[in-house]
Amino acid sequence: MSDKADVLVVGAGIVGLFTALEFARKGYDVIVVEKNDGPGHEATSRNAGVIHVLQLPFNSLKSRLCIEGNRIYHEIDEEYGLGIRWVNAYLASTRSIYRVLSTLLTWYLHYKLPEDYRVRLVDSKYLRRVEPLVSRNVKVAIEVQGYGVVHPPTLASRIAEIVEELGSISYRDTVHSINVVDDYVLVESERSTYKARMLVNSAGLYADDVASMVGDEYRVIPIKGVMTVYDSVKIDSILAWLRIEKKHETKGGGVIPHPRGTLLGPTYGGIVDKTDYAYSDGDIVALKDKFQPLIDGPLEGLPEVIVGLRATTEKRDFIIEYSQRSTRVIHLVGIESPGLTAAPAIAKRVAGMARRVLP
Repeated sequence: MSDKADVLVVGAGIVGLFTALEFARKGYDVIVVEKNDGPGHEATSRNAGVIHVLQLPFNSLKSRLCIEGNRIYHEIDEEYGLGIRWVNAYLASTRSIYRVLSTLLTWYLHYKLPEDYRVRLVDSKYLRRVEPLVSRNVKVAIEVQGYGVVHPPTLASRIAEIVEELGSISYRDTVHSINVVDDYVLVESERSTYKARMLVNSAGLYADDVASMVGDEYRVIPIKGVMTVYDSVKIDSILAWLRIEKKHETKGGGVIPHPRGTLLGPTYGGIVDKTDYAYSDGDIVALKDKFQPLIDGPLEGLPEVIVGLRATTEKRDFIIEYSQRSTRVIHLVGIESPGLTAAPAIAKRVAGMARRVLP
């Protein structure tokens, strides 16, 4: 069997799906090749589901693409029926000493963020009025508007449906080799031989393996994150600690609305291998100890546990670039968890880069 396409996308996670959708909407023939039996089965489905506004550091590519991606989600949510719930986020503190810091940080965020994302300092009385379950120990909070929460597997399934209406997705189809031959890319996979004018490597945790087939070297570093979901309490806003983290390698996490209750996390669990989804009772206790002080609601019973792996690199930022071998191949590497927010913006960036070889 042999298939031809203008664009072949490796990986049906949320970034690969949005990339395929962007090309398909422009009229190109698109094929997505995915090794699993459905869309978004790895990093996407194990994401906290937050459509971010704040993503540090502000001068990073992932920060800029998160802002752009957030805006695109606002524009297409109703058009495509993505099921996004738009909420406010609150950076909260139980320490009175943080009042001065909160004021300064509010000014800073107001300066750094586009003006359509409102940032303001709120007191505990206001916060408990809009979020009744917030802890009475919270003294001050910074409100950031424009956030969203979504169920990642549902989002991936919806985008995949649209892609399949315009192009095609080949599931249970592992790529074995990639060769650039003059004006096309030849891809051998489990189920077919593909001839494409351009290839986009959006393989997530395995983006470095796919890149090596072309002759490019990257190192994806899997970082484990554990999250818990409690059905004993439901909140309507994102709550996170307002803290100055001393460690570079940290993940603040938060208390996040979830379709099945309230999600806590994620943790930053250190470097693991690409198949390590184990967790311990200590992870569950640590999450509860960290976030219970933010809410008065009882976190009771055994929670649902979600374990995800972030596809980081030593650069700690998104890598979106041409292969050193050919401009017919674009690699997306180190697209860690903010990639869910940035996905539609990444897709537009890739489509712009593709103009070098596609008319």
